Amino acid sequence: MKNILKIFGVLMFTITAYSQVNVSISGMTYISGTPISNCGNIDFGTNATVRIQFGITLTKPQSQAVGVGNLYVYTISSGTYRFERKNEIIQPASFDTYYSTSADITMNSSDFNTTGGTLFAVFKSSGGVEYQTSCSYTITKTNSPTFSLSPSSLSIACGDTSARTFTVTPANIPTGSTLIYNWSFSGWNGSSNTNSIILTPTSGTNSLSNVSVTPVLNGVAQSARTCTISRPAFSSTAVITGPTGICTGTAVYAISNTAGQTVAWNLSNPSIGNLTNQSNTGVTVALTGNGAQTLSASISNPCGQTTTKTYIINDGAPTFTSNATITGSSSSCSSSGVYTISNILAGQNVSWNLSDLSIGFLNGSTNTQTTVNITGSGAQILTAVISNSCGQTATKNFQIYGGVPTLSSFTCGSGAPFCSGTVCICDSCLPSFDVSSLVIANMNGQTTAEAGLASNWVWQKLNNNIQITSNTGKKTYIAANVLGATGVQVKARNSCGWSQWYTLNFDVVSCARIANINSNVYTISPNPSRNIVNIELLDKKNIPEKEAIISGELFDLLGISKSKVEIKNNKATFSVAGLIRGVYILKISINDKVESHQIVVE
Repeated sequence: MKNILKIFGVLMFTITAYSQVNVSISGMTYISGTPISNCGNIDFGTNATVRIQFGITLTKPQSQAVGVGNLYVYTISSGTYRFERKNEIIQPASFDTYYSTSADITMNSSDFNTTGGTLFAVFKSSGGVEYQTSCSYTITKTNSPTFSLSPSSLSIACGDTSARTFTVTPANIPTGSTLIYNWSFSGWNGSSNTNSIILTPTSGTNSLSNVSVTPVLNGVAQSARTCTISRPAFSSTAVITGPTGICTGTAVYAISNTAGQTVAWNLSNPSIGNLTNQSNTGVTVALTGNGAQTLSASISNPCGQTTTKTYIINDGAPTFTSNATITGSSSSCSSSGVYTISNILAGQNVSWNLSDLSIGFLNGSTNTQTTVNITGSGAQILTAVISNSCGQTATKNFQIYGGVPTLSSFTCGSGAPFCSGTVCICDSCLPSFDVSSLVIANMNGQTTAEAGLASNWVWQKLNNNIQITSNTGKKTYIAANVLGATGVQVKARNSCGWSQWYTLNFDVVSCARIANINSNVYTISPNPSRNIVNIELLDKKNIPEKEAIISGELFDLLGISKSKVEIKNNKATFSVAGLIRGVYILKISINDKVESHQIVVE
């Protein structure tokens, strides 16, 4: 079987001459045994397939002969021919004057259009002559009845009582048929047994059933058709208004756009608040504890549908936090920049300030932004202080780098003594300068610095660079032949440019003098130090005379005294914990002799 009519019966037979051949079909019946009249009608009815059986006869005069030929059974619908060939080897002697065969065919209704078609047999001789049955069989079919209901779905809002029309459209109904319609509905008003009905909801709030109809064709009920009825989701334009926080006592909250609707109020945390005076238009919240919670209004319409509106309330004075964020440029070389703050809630206020007004000032400050004007160089903090309705505050900070870098706290390396507070360099040595204590601020991610020497205060750049890590110097040393020089200097660069030179002066003295300076009596430890510094004898064999007047005093590099140090029994302990990071000079006086010690405070 293929996708078209099943056709059997193609026969081949060989005769030596040509003559008239009669082709006829006989004994056609349905598979059920019901006969089909000769040259009559093959009726599908409403069936998808039909199976028929019949015989095919070929006759000719005995004195006549035909050549090899083929026997076909055709169907045709709208000009389209269909057949399936079956070959059968026939000896010439088997076809004297009469030959017969049979066919069993299953045809598909889908192969024929609404006008049907025809069936006939054809014998084609090898000489090209065709012989067709004297009559053909008509083919008819009855398409199945169909019914469609419009609309097939319908959404009716709460309160809507408008009339609706429902219509059934039938198709393929046989002529002369009897057709009625049985409608089914609940919650509607209306009546009809025709293909159309007008229905009105009995109420704008009652439940409505689906609308169904069952066609009855010639007394036989067909499949029901249904229109699905639904209500659209309930939405509300209601808005809750009131204070965002209750610091003490009670607060009244109102809700708008709830006419004809019912409102039920709820608090997410009844342990810190309770509700009174509940109505469809508002509620009172009384404070009983501290914390944030949600006030909810459950709104119901007359059809029983609900929707919820919420409102956040801060009860009492809980710990105030904010997820506000400051955005803007982290660096500015000059002029001004605008900085904004996001996530400021209703009822909150913002005040702005800068940590260093000597290098910048603010203007145009609002609850959402401020403008920072840069007037100098340095790193500073932009601060936003956020206040809530209960007077609590939360602080957000933003680092801003303004102008070029700033430098401080530069020292020379080990082995370079101090002469009365001044660094002394041997006249024949090659010293190193320790920049690990160099403080470089306002670098803003840059990593370049330079060093130079001073000769008669004419600065010369050294060949090697100092690399900077973040905003402080890396432990790096620079060295140079200092003959004729009077100091060393360092500068740094960020995206705004180079800083000013930061200098350290020194004296170039003879090595003999330095050796004399280095003949110290005392030693200092630990050095560097963060907390305690100890003074002890360097050599127990080298002890000052008993009557010697011994005293100590700590100075910074500017010669400013930071503390007195009392030395008893040739030892002492003092604290440097309160000093800022940098280099200091401890001077110990033994009668008229002064020895100096460089102390690094970390």
